[in-house]
Amino acid sequence: MGEHHCPKGIMQRFFITNEQIRGNKINFDREFAHQATRVLRLRKGNSILCIDPEGQTHQVVLSYLGKNQAYGEITESFTENKEPELEITLIQAIPKGDRWPYILQKCTELGVKAIQPLLSERTVFKYNEDRDSKKLERWRRIVKEAAEQSQRQMIPQVFPPTDLISLANILQQFDLVVFAWEEEKEKNLKKLYEAHENSEKIALIVGPEGGFSQREAELLTEAGGKAVALGPRILRSETAAVVLTAITLYQYGQMEVQR
Repeated sequence: MGEHHCPKGIMQRFFITNEQIRGNKINFDREFAHQATRVLRLRKGNSILCIDPEGQTHQVVLSYLGKNQAYGEITESFTENKEPELEITLIQAIPKGDRWPYILQKCTELGVKAIQPLLSERTVFKYNEDRDSKKLERWRRIVKEAAEQSQRQMIPQVFPPTDLISLANILQQFDLVVFAWEEEKEKNLKKLYEAHENSEKIALIVGPEGGFSQREAELLTEAGGKAVALGPRILRSETAAVVLTAITLYQYGQMEVQR
């Protein structure tokens, strides 16, 4: 077993479950077999990286590739250091169209630990748990693929959508809650983070097109949230999500390359 070591070259990465591991063998499902053979054009003898639920990385040589199943053998297992120590949950009002998949992808690439979709007063998207369960599955699939592509060691959790009233209870678990609000004129994001430099779990809240209403801002403040503006210009919802996440990681020293 090695630690903080990665084989030379960039290999395709996949997340696996503990049930797929049998000693030094890995059993892959039909979805993997299709992607490996039809999309990635992998062949028997190729090496890939597999990440288990504990974040352990396994170098695997493919020993069989069929249409509906595949197998591989673990040749090396090691620990990488790619995940931020800061735990960020992005709480994002669901925007229209393809902006939502963009947010899921880019914030996963940056390093958020979880994503909580939010339904606010100005959210156009309407969610029905029974009718829209497949949408939640799709969102989680987008996040999984983005985590593999960006060489994450874990898949960020995507929760079912919630509203602001229910959100107030969720916010109690965080050391710091920050929400972007264009009406905020005084609070400085850098100074806010300097005053909370020991925070380990941070919630970042971004509103929909049109932003949060006055009533919603007051509700978030009552729940312990700190309103901040992201500069003098108005950002689109998907831009704000990426910018706020990146600034937070940078301010807490989580954008440095770990060696």
